[in-house]
Amino acid sequence: MAETTLHCLAQSGNAYRPALALELAGADWAPRFVDFLAGETRTPACRALNVMGEVPMLEHRGALLADEIEVDWAAHPAIRDWLARVQSEPRWVPPYPLLPGHPLPAAG
Repeated sequence: MAETTLHCLAQSGNAYRPALALELAGADWAPRFVDFLAGETRTPACRALNVMGEVPMLEHRGALLADEIEVDWAAHPAIRDWLARVQSEPRWVPPYPLLPGHPLPAAG
């Protein structure tokens, strides 16, 4: 079992950022698919973890981090250079292969 669990889905850019950071850091982590489109984040079980009913949620050693930090990337003129450096990292992975839920699982 992984030390860190990221509750996420591939269609979430907000989930991709921590997933990529964990991957680039070589962290012991695993994704847990949250079926946002089917309403899973509105269930009592999910709301017990995060009253806002949002992803991503990061579990690490019994602690849960669910608050989102917004960054205005357009305000940073070197963003293209930074993106090129990140994408040149050997562990860099684009969002859909890194996160669960793409393509969307078949309805069951």
